[in-house]
Parts: sequence; C-alpha cells; structure tokens
Amino acid sequence: MTSIKSVALSGIKWTFGSQILLQLVDLIVTAILSRLLAPDDFGLFAVVFTTLNLFNSLKNMGFGSALIHKKKPSPLAITSLFWLTAGIGLVFSLTLYISSGYIGTFFNKESLPYLLRLVSVVYLIQGVSSIPSTLIQKELQFRAIFKMNTISMVLSNGVAIFAAYQGYGVLALAFKMITSSLVGLGLSWYVSRYKLSFAFNWSVLKPFFSFGWPIFLDGILGYGLRNLDNILIGKYFNASTLGYYNKSYQLMVLPMSNITKVLSRVMFPTLSKVNDDAILKRTYLKSISLVSAITFPAMFGLSVLAEEAIMIVYGDQWRPAIPYLQILCITGAFQPMASLAGNYYLIKGKTFLSLKVSVLSRLFMIGSIILGLQYGPLGIAISYTISSLIAFMPELYFTSRLVGLHFFEPIKAFSLNLLITLVMVSTVFVIKNHTIDLGDQLLIRSLSLPLIGIFTYLTLSFLFNKKIWKEYVSIFKSISHGQ
Repeated sequence: MTSIKSVALSGIKWTFGSQILLQLVDLIVTAILSRLLAPDDFGLFAVVFTTLNLFNSLKNMGFGSALIHKKKPSPLAITSLFWLTAGIGLVFSLTLYISSGYIGTFFNKESLPYLLRLVSVVYLIQGVSSIPSTLIQKELQFRAIFKMNTISMVLSNGVAIFAAYQGYGVLALAFKMITSSLVGLGLSWYVSRYKLSFAFNWSVLKPFFSFGWPIFLDGILGYGLRNLDNILIGKYFNASTLGYYNKSYQLMVLPMSNITKVLSRVMFPTLSKVNDDAILKRTYLKSISLVSAITFPAMFGLSVLAEEAIMIVYGDQWRPAIPYLQILCITGAFQPMASLAGNYYLIKGKTFLSLKVSVLSRLFMIGSIILGLQYGPLGIAISYTISSLIAFMPELYFTSRLVGLHFFEPIKAFSLNLLITLVMVSTVFVIKNHTIDLGDQLLIRSLSLPLIGIFTYLTLSFLFNKKIWKEYVSIFKSISHGQ
C-alpha cells in the first residue's frame, strides 16, 4: 500500500506545479489585460466578484468537505449530493439573475445588473460539476487535476485576451469566468467517470448536513471578512478606487494563495485517512516552519518592493495601488499559517469548534474594518491588517490545543524565519533608499533589489537555520525520485 508520505509528496508535486503554472500565466495575462482595460473595468468586475462570493458562501454548505471526510460514502449518498448541489446551483443562478437590478442600485453602478445576469449561469455550471470535481480530489488524482487546471487556464485566458483586444471591455473578464466554468464542467465529468442516476434520499444526507453546517456558517463569516473591504469601497468610493485596491489585493494573495491551495488540496484529503495524533503534531509544526520560510520573505519583500511590483506588472496607470499593496502584504505573510488551522479542524471532525473560533476572530475583524472606513480606503487596509494580526494569535492557540501542542511551540516554529526575514527586509530597504543610487530605471531596480533580498535571506537561513534547508532538500529529493 502506498504510504501517506508518498501520496502527500506526489500531491504536493502536482498541486504546487499546477499553482505555480496557473499563477505565472495569470500574472502575465493580468499584466496584458491591465494595459488593455481601464481601472474602472477592474473595479466594476470586483463588485461582480464580490457579489458572486456572497452567493458562493451561501451555496457552499460544506458538502464537498463532508464527502472527502466520509470514509466510504454510498453510491446513493453521492447521487443524492449531486442532485442537491445541482438544485442549489439552479436556485442561486435564478436568484442572482432576478436580484441583479437591486444589487446594481445598492452599488449605484448602472452596468452592473447586465454583468450579473450574464455570469449568473456560473452557479448552475458549478452546481453540476461540484460532486464530480470533489470525487477527483477525494481519490487523490492530483495529476489529473493539474491537467484539468492547465486546459481550463489556457482556454479561459485566451478568450479573455481576445475579447479585450476586440474592445469588449469589462465583458472580457466575464467571458473568462464563464469559459473557465464550462471547461471545468466538461473535464470533471470526463475524468471522474461519474455515472449519474436519478436516485435521491434525504435520510442519507443527514451526516453530511451535520458535518457541513458549521462550515456553511463559517463560510458566511468568511465572506463578510474577505469582501467587506470591497463592499465598503465599492459602495462609498468610485470604481477606479476599488480597482486599485482590488488589484493590489490580488497581487498580494498571489504567493499566499499558492501555499494555501496546495496545503488544503493535499493535506485535508490525505491526512483524513490518518488517525495518528503524533503524525498530526509533527505535520502541523513542520508545515508552520516550511510555510513561514516561504511566505515571510515573499510577502515582506513584496511590501518593501511594492512600487516596483505594481509598475512592472500593471503599469504606470496603477500607481495609486502601491500604498494598498505595501500594507496588505503584512497580513498576507501570516494568513497561510492561519489557513492551516482549517484543515486540522476538518481532519479532526471539529467543525463546530472551528465555527466558534471563527465567530470570535472574524466578528472582531469585521468591526475593525467598519471603524477604518472613516479614514478612507487606506484606513480600511490598515484596520484589516492590524485586526488580522491580532486575530491570528487566538486562532494559533486553539489549533495548538486541537493537535495537543503548547501554544508557544508553533510560535517557536516560525520565529527564526521571521527574524531572518526582518533582517533581509531592512537590508533591502536601506540599500533601496539610502545606500546605493540605483537611478530611476525601473528594470534595474526590479532585478537587482529582489536578488539582493534573496541572497541575504538564503545566506542567513543557511547559516542560522540549516534545518529548513534539510527539510526542503528531503522533500525535493523525494519528489524528484517519484516517491
């Protein structure tokens, strides 16, 4: 039997490879679209995306996670879940279509209702593809998922660029979303080989509701936290301001989402098959250490080089996004570690405990963001960052207790990486602003400063944190040997 370690390493290889490829292509496509479309277009579609996220938080009742957690779900249960999620998708498509006019009035955006009606079909598509996609993930078919994501990425981004060149404006972003959903639908059914039947039974769904309802409520709170900043800016400021804020946020989550998605897609379905608490303890501490060794230098480095990043990726017209990126990157350094907690609550089946912790931390953050509104969009970004750092500590505490660790053990696991990162950032900041005159040439700064930061971080890590090097070398060797 294939060991859990080899399965996890295989999953990391294919999932991380998929995320890197997706994000690199998305970064290139975003750079192209940012020069073809106006900040107003991105700001308007940010409102569309915020609305879709609201419906997604309501639609996601935790059935996917419950299906993965269930050891041997019956064919009747799987079929019943399919019809339930498909029905929910249809209801939400119709609801979004009908309510689009009211949403447009709330945000005072005349063209918003048409866009919402256009993308409302995405819910029906996702409802029909949800269970087949979950079955692929449950069976740990990470290589197939890599291929599916690649095909969907190429086709959807190709459509978006073509539409933008043809002058369709913000519709190019809508076409990209619809194309991605349609391609995902076809591929998920083809790969999963799911055989549909017309059986349905409410009674077999009860365990899935019991497991999933805390996830559902947590998702609603998560929506409020992740999108409140966009809602407030979209409501009280113009579309361009929202465009600047949203694009800086997207650039911030680029490295963060790679780590989070790899861990969630591999860790939960893999460790759900494990009942050894000692393995969970070791995995949690090792994950904290390895994740922080990447996210700390990446996010703090991006913060100090925000000007260069915005100018290179988006262009000169996006210069107002720089201060937002500088601030948001700070919380982005810690969020992947906070995201680790969700996987362990699911693995342990403690979704209600996860909900209770989430209620406390997210309500605090939502209140802080609302208070920051009086200081404008920049105040929202600052309050979001400060409150997320404060909320990180209780989340870390409860996760440590869940896996049987002392509170200071995970802090110890990332503290050295944080110290080395601060030295690196200080070095780059001093060189950039006070020591060496790199001139006004953007390309020279964008190449030399990151190289200085990488060299500083790697050198200090090798001298003072050799354990990290050994861990990564071990992982890469195992992956390269196909283990």
